[in-house]
Amino acid sequence: MSLLPPKELVKSSKPPTQPTKYELPGEIFVRKLKEQREARLAHEPSDEALQPSRVVSATRVKSTKPLTKPAFELPSEALSKKKKEAQEARLVSKFCCYISVLV
Repeated sequence: MSLLPPKELVKSSKPPTQPTKYELPGEIFVRKLKEQREARLAHEPSDEALQPSRVVSATRVKSTKPLTKPAFELPSEALSKKKKEAQEARLVSKFCCYISVLV
């Protein structure tokens, strides 16, 4: 720990740096879009006041047409159906054997 008084700051003779005017291409694009939108909105308020607001209906009408069912079956569906039936048959036979052992 030093007991000497702190040194005074030396000021630079150079002028302070100024931020550059560089913009990324995306920032330029966004700025142009905002300007276009502001210009468009500046012209539209009078047109918007003339148009009535849309009315959104709360109830939705359901269709009376029955749902369409496919008249075909994919090969994978047929295969999975066969496997499921075979698994159920095995479970039923195991269950029947288990019940006969208990009785």
